[in-house]
Amino acid sequence: MLSSPIVSADPYQILGISPKSTLAQARTAYLKHVRVLHPDRFDPVKQKVEWELANQMLRDVNEAWETIQSGNANAAAANPDGDSPPAKNRKPIPKQQPSFSGSPAPIPQPTSEVHFASKRPITFSSASGELGPYSATAIIGVVFIVAGVALTFSGYSLPFFIVAVILGHVAKFTIRRNDFRGISFAVFSLWAGYICVAGIGIYYAVAVLAHLPRPSRFIAPPSSQVANNQAQIDELNNELSQIDNDQQQATQAAENNLDNSVALLKVGTSGLQTKIADETKSLADLQQKAASMTDGDDKTKMATEIAGIQAELKTDTTTLSDQTTFLNKPRDQQISQLDAQVAAQYDERRHELQDKLAKLQK
Repeated sequence: MLSSPIVSADPYQILGISPKSTLAQARTAYLKHVRVLHPDRFDPVKQKVEWELANQMLRDVNEAWETIQSGNANAAAANPDGDSPPAKNRKPIPKQQPSFSGSPAPIPQPTSEVHFASKRPITFSSASGELGPYSATAIIGVVFIVAGVALTFSGYSLPFFIVAVILGHVAKFTIRRNDFRGISFAVFSLWAGYICVAGIGIYYAVAVLAHLPRPSRFIAPPSSQVANNQAQIDELNNELSQIDNDQQQATQAAENNLDNSVALLKVGTSGLQTKIADETKSLADLQQKAASMTDGDDKTKMATEIAGIQAELKTDTTTLSDQTTFLNKPRDQQISQLDAQVAAQYDERRHELQDKLAKLQK
């Protein structure tokens, strides 16, 4: 914070250097003062007092530098062999506003408001005649933008864009504070980062909303979707009708062939009874043989063989029982059982189609 303007009339005292200092030393001191006192470091609205003091003090520094530079130039012309005349031989130069290159023009006295005489404010770089360095933060922000764009479709780009926005803000602050170059890089990384972050946010919002259930009570589906649903419904209805027709034909064929089926079933039952008798005899022989065995390995193999025959014998016995029960039923019950068997073959597919039809009709 600035305390008070420079009130000394001695240009060397204003710059804080010795009267014996060389012109190069005076120029270095002048540039340091310009950098510290530049009004751009203060807000003209929120820091009005500091801003006005900075203008006034910078004006005094400019006038002091003009006096020292002009005095050294005149002394060098009068004494070309000397590096710098003694302080006592230096004559003060009347304050004026000469036009010269390499340093900024002095600021005039303020009238109603404090302002700069030139359109472009005096900065450290313009005062020294040299360009400041580029802001590394701004360049890194651009690099993060490029990396984020390259990773757009990988799902990892959002952190790069967020870092680019932060670097853009930091770069703008450091550029204004230190008079660096690269403001265009800072602005690009800042706004490009904002735009990319907003774009990713909109994309994810749309993706989430696209997977939410559609409120059919308030929003009617598009006409193309309605037509597509109706086509699927018609197709399912046709397939269900076809299944019903196929079931009726299979049922009729089973009833027409009932006599043949009963005759074949009787033959099969007779053969199955013979097979069961053979399995029963083999099982009894194996069990008797296993009872007389003492070797552990052979006895284990025999036990496995016996278990296999027992399982097969159980299956055959169950089948024989079902067939015998069917043959002993009256003809009308036999027909009903055949119809139930045929219907079971088509029920699974029918239920699947009915579920799909119910979902489309909701």
